[in-house]
Parts: sequence; C-alpha cells; structure tokens
Amino acid sequence: MLLGGVLTSLSGRVFAAEALLMPEVITREIGLHVGGLQTPVVQFVETREVALFVGIEPEPPYRQVESREVAMVVSDETPPLRMEDLKVWVSPTGDTVELDWSLYAPFKPRDLTHYEIFMAEAAFTSIEGMTPYVRVDGEAFTQTISGLSQWTDRFFAVVPVDGLGNRLSEVVYSGAYVLQPEVIARELAFFNGIEPDPAYRQVESREVDLVVSDALPPPALTDFQLVPSPTGKVVTLDWSEYNPYPVRDIVRFDIYRSDRPITSLDGLERTAVGMGLHQWTFTGLPEWQDHYFAIIPVDGVGNYDGGFVWSAAYILQPEVITRESVLFVGMEPDPPYRYVEAREVGLVVADDTTPAPVTAATSDFSVNVSNTFYGLVNLDWSGFDLWSQRDVVRYRLFYRDSFFSDVRESGVMEVPGGLQNGNEVTGVSAAFEKKVYYFAVVAEDVAGNYNPMVYARSTKEPMPDFLEFALNAGKPFAEGILPINGEWTPLFGTYDYTRNKAAMQGGMRFYVEWSDNLFIWHRTGVTEEVVSDDGTIETVRALVPRGDEARRFTRLKVVPGGGR
Repeated sequence: MLLGGVLTSLSGRVFAAEALLMPEVITREIGLHVGGLQTPVVQFVETREVALFVGIEPEPPYRQVESREVAMVVSDETPPLRMEDLKVWVSPTGDTVELDWSLYAPFKPRDLTHYEIFMAEAAFTSIEGMTPYVRVDGEAFTQTISGLSQWTDRFFAVVPVDGLGNRLSEVVYSGAYVLQPEVIARELAFFNGIEPDPAYRQVESREVDLVVSDALPPPALTDFQLVPSPTGKVVTLDWSEYNPYPVRDIVRFDIYRSDRPITSLDGLERTAVGMGLHQWTFTGLPEWQDHYFAIIPVDGVGNYDGGFVWSAAYILQPEVITRESVLFVGMEPDPPYRYVEAREVGLVVADDTTPAPVTAATSDFSVNVSNTFYGLVNLDWSGFDLWSQRDVVRYRLFYRDSFFSDVRESGVMEVPGGLQNGNEVTGVSAAFEKKVYYFAVVAEDVAGNYNPMVYARSTKEPMPDFLEFALNAGKPFAEGILPINGEWTPLFGTYDYTRNKAAMQGGMRFYVEWSDNLFIWHRTGVTEEVVSDDGTIETVRALVPRGDEARRFTRLKVVPGGGR
C-alpha cells in the first residue's frame, strides 16, 4: 500500500502597523492511492482541494471555511464508445450553435473524464491531425458555441476521452447548415403617379406562391392521425401522408370540429390553415369530451370534394366504468336460470404522469428459456405495481442480442402488438434458440407515454439442452461432465470428442482449453484434427501441451452463435 501526502504551511509575525494582506494562506491538494502500481497506471483515484481561513474573523464571521471536490475514476485501456447521436441547433445566421448529446450514456465506460469538441467547415470522419475547438467536462450534455462568423456551414463531432487520454479517432459528424443571406424570389411593385407626402421610402419585395387552377376539386383527405391529451383539452392533427403538390391548386385546408360524428359540414366550427402545413394543434378544447374532426383540401377557386371522412379523438372519462351483461330473453328453461350474468369492470384515472419502469435495475422481472417449447422465452413481471399507476393501458416488449439501457438504442427490436393491461406473464417465440437475448418491458399509459430507460435482462442460457444437440449425445449430461476422453503422452495430452456438423453450421463453436489453476484458461498451443467424418458427426482429436507442473486441467467449451 502506498500512502502519500504533502502538507505546506506559512507562518510569520504581523505587527500592529501592518495590514493582513492574505486572508487565505493555506491551500493544499492531497492525492491518495490505495493498492500497488497497476498497468495501466491509474492517473488519479481521488483529488480534493481544501481552503482554510487564517487571521482575525470579520464581523459578521465567515460561515464556511472549507470547500472540497471529489472525483472518482476507474481507468482502463479501452477508449470510450463513439458518439453517434449528436443533435445540432443553429441560429438563423449561424453565429450561435447549440450541441446536445444527452442520449449518450457516459457512465458505462466508468473512466470518461471530458469531451473534446471538434469543428470544421467541411465534413470529416476522422480527427487525426485536428485540434479540439473546445473541451468540456465529462458531466456535461450540452454546449453552446457563440461568436462564430455568419453565413457559414459548419460540421461538429463530440469525442469522449477517458482518464488516460484514450479516444477513438473515427467520428460521426453532425452538420449545422445555414441559409444564405440572400434568397432571391422577388416581386417588384412601382408607384405610378404623383408621390404622396411623405414620399414612399422603399421598393416592396415579396415572395410569390403560384397556383394553377382547374375545375376539378382536390382529392379528399381520407387518412389523418389524432393525438389527444389525457383530458382532451389539447388535440394534435397530423395529415403529413397527404401529398398536396401534384394537385397544383390547393391553397388551404379547412378543419371542421364537432362533439358528435360528422355527417354534414353545415354550421360546424371551421379553422383554415395554409397549404404548406401538415399538422395543427387545437388547445383550450372542452375537457372530458370526445372530439370529431374532418380535414377538407380547398383549391384556388373554392372547390372541395364532398366525400370527406371524419376521425374521432375519444377521451377517457376520469372514472370510466364499462360493464358487459348477458340477459336471457324468452321462456325460461327447466330448471330456470338463477342469475343474470354481469362481468368485466374497468377503472382508469387518466393523468399526465409517465408510468413507472417495469424493467429497472431493481424490478421484479425475470427472463428464462422455456423447457416445453423450442425457441420460446418466458417473461414475467407480475411483481410490477400496476394499480398504483392508474392509467396503464398496455405493455410494450423490446429485445436485442446485447445489453441495452434505452429502448431507443440502435438495433433494439419491438415485439409487434405488445400486451394489454392485465397480462404480466407472457411467452415470446422467435429465433431465440441460437444465442443469448436481452429483454425489457415498458408500461404505456392512455396518452402513449412510457419511460424508455430500462435495465434489460438476459436469457442467460441460449437454449435448453444445446450441449446434447451440439455433441450428439443421447441423454443429458451430469453437471460439469462432458463426453471427452484421452491420455497423456510425454509432450501432449490427447483428447477425443464428437460434434454435430449441423450445430456448427448454425453457428456453434467448440474450443478445447487448458489451465494450471482452474482460474485462468488458455487455448495457446492447442491443435485439433478431424479424425473421422460420416457427413453428420465429426470426431475430433485435440492435442494439449503438457505443463511443467505435475498436473494440468482441460475442458471442452461449447459456445452458441459464434461467441467467444
């Protein structure tokens, strides 16, 4: 153990006629290292800075004399992951740029200390030979850069750097594109006649829209999306799938709203929006009421297609109770019916709060491979406190072949359809028999809100009895015992085993390894030779180098999916 520290002090006499010039005379920095020297050397484990006041206290006295900052870094030789999702907002003239990398997870690397921001006026994919424009702290997620020259496109990359200075040179850039200072599209109006007093001071400049009208009405808008708030006070309409440009003469969209299904447009509240818009949000609508909408494209001469369709935004009441009853009508049989059946009561209280995580680090969530159906994975989150959430309507299921902590990460797949509220145990069937998969579940409320941050859980075992399949065994193995045999020669140990060629084509790999301590395993010096092959099963002979010690352990490792 190495323990080091430095203590410095300054003292002296202060005469009555002299002023106290340095109210803070002691500053110290202490470095503490626990353990032996490591490779790579840990640059720092803990740093702290202390300030101590010396002298006569003023009136009123100082209330705080000590400040400290502590940072913890666990260094390794692996550079942090590359930044691949950088958002850029740029001012209209390009003099200010805001960078946002809040989707990057900085705590996974454990030793990330800061970010270096690179900027260039041309696109780049490598930072070799470039100098960072600015360096920011490792806990930052945004950076604003101001005072840039105007009307210039720029390209940015944010590079994570660890405590040893490791970083990846290959980057993914994001561009900040600026509109040119002069966009030419002008219509000039000149005054013809005696100028008024005061005189005109400018020539008017305008942008012109061109409409080519015809006698045909625009095609009806038959498909649009509605997204209401839980209470129905706010409703957003989206008709971006409708393409107005081939029509050539659409000038606006008329949006009609009603509190009941729309069969006629007469007398309805109408809102006109410009042709260039594909989305509109209504606010201040009556709460706890269903809303019905129709969107009508209108051309330059006022023509529209009367064959409109309406869509509804159904708002759940704060207390919604639904019942289903079965009522017998007719002559009663013998013996008579003894009750009228009433069933299925549902209660939903809508709010704006996102449901709690289902698959968090501390959640009661389990994943296991089915022993009954090949390739089936069982998920169980029955410990989730559903009823305290009040407005969960369904669950969404996500998976990937590697760990993930955010369902929006690249490569994360969603199981189609999900599950309705009330189903907290399910089986998922797909190509899960070939390797380990990670699963997560999120709860979605009536407004479509859910928490994307998860702690995915793995299937741990890729498939039941895969060793039996891989090694062509007729019965399960006892734990830790594999069908391998051989003998020692003066230089090598020879071991024979069989393997299924179909398993190899499916991605399984076989490795003979040796160890002198049952802790660290090696493949160094191991050679393998196929000694027989009947087209389905191979017999393999492995040569393992004999150790200097009197003993050497061997094992056969079988890994699915080409793993190592």
